[in-house]
Amino acid sequence: MENDIIKSTSVHISAVCNPKYTWECILFGLDNSVVLQRTEEQVPNWFWRQMQYLILGNKWRKLKGN
Repeated sequence: MENDIIKSTSVHISAVCNPKYTWECILFGLDNSVVLQRTEEQVPNWFWRQMQYLILGNKWRKLKGN
């Protein structure tokens, strides 16, 4: 058991891919405020976008060219 040496020679390769943002949300309705960008899968449905606009002033808009 003392002479048994286990060597691990594994290589971990990871790829980085940038998401394609198709929507942005301007928080609190101000042009110079925080802007969140989301992919198509992360965007809330129409009802939630409208409620966020009415209650919080968040403006959702689809980015051009996407």
